[in-house]
Amino acid sequence: DALMRLLSSIAWATVAELSVAGGLLGLLGFAGRWNGWLDVIAEFAPVWFVLSAIGVILAWPVLEPGWERRLVLIAALVGLFANAALIAPEFLRPVPMAAAGDKVVPFRVLTFNTWDENFLPDDTVSAILQSNADVVALQEFSGLPQDVRARLLAAYPYWARCQPGCDLALFSKQPWTAIGPPAKEPDFEVLWGVTTAPDGHPVKVMTTHYSWPFPPRRQAAQRATLARQVASNEKTDLVLMGDFNLGPWSSALRTQDSALSPLVRRTRALFSWPANFARIYRAFPFPILAIDQIYAGPAWRTLDVRRLRRTGSDHYGIVATLARS
Repeated sequence: DALMRLLSSIAWATVAELSVAGGLLGLLGFAGRWNGWLDVIAEFAPVWFVLSAIGVILAWPVLEPGWERRLVLIAALVGLFANAALIAPEFLRPVPMAAAGDKVVPFRVLTFNTWDENFLPDDTVSAILQSNADVVALQEFSGLPQDVRARLLAAYPYWARCQPGCDLALFSKQPWTAIGPPAKEPDFEVLWGVTTAPDGHPVKVMTTHYSWPFPPRRQAAQRATLARQVASNEKTDLVLMGDFNLGPWSSALRTQDSALSPLVRRTRALFSWPANFARIYRAFPFPILAIDQIYAGPAWRTLDVRRLRRTGSDHYGIVATLARS
């Protein structure tokens, strides 16, 4: 009897904690539009949704009928609805797609944070080559040693890098006709180049890598700088991609989507981090954040967006196949 009472108490406490945590964190995520620290909580909205769902499922069989069960159920339901409200807009927003039967010339782009601690660089480059992308944007490029880079350059002989200390690189199968000067802004990385897409027309590609969203002020400055950079470009055919360290449930990314218009984000709830545990270099069961993004201007229609397989990076690469309308 004592053991059963102990197990019952543990089960009650667990259900109550899951339900209250899911509800409270979901509500706090809504406040992210006013507070950058709370916006970080919104990044994990799918996790809080799952906690709330577990609370709803377990509350009925685990808890005794009465006001305590009602309170726990209310907290879990608040979490379900609050987090669903954060998640749903990502699936409802329009993304220009190519119509079935359209005769198009595909243009494939890849963004990949290859990680400065990459422990399987040969496998990472193999995955990049298997993607058959026309243009490859890499962040934390220093994680690939020189001998491995040679394999990449054999397939992508045209290489653009930014200033020393900046860890971005662009690779193309076709020559770069222009390569962007580095941004003159402190604490900001961006690289751009103009090449020729498979349809024979020029295309401008940009890549960037934001810092983590905490402390909030640093990344907010980077977002403002990128918005100014994009505003100074012809945006019709522009493709922008990189590691934004921002997920689609956050107010910050929704604000960025508006600031970069008419570019449209083509990645939709595509979870890309983590692929592996840091320090122990073992596979993480599944990614929990969707922080690598691809934007494209209104001239482009989306054919497909997918995630690469796991390699030696802590990120998954993201490949988008686009076509000019």
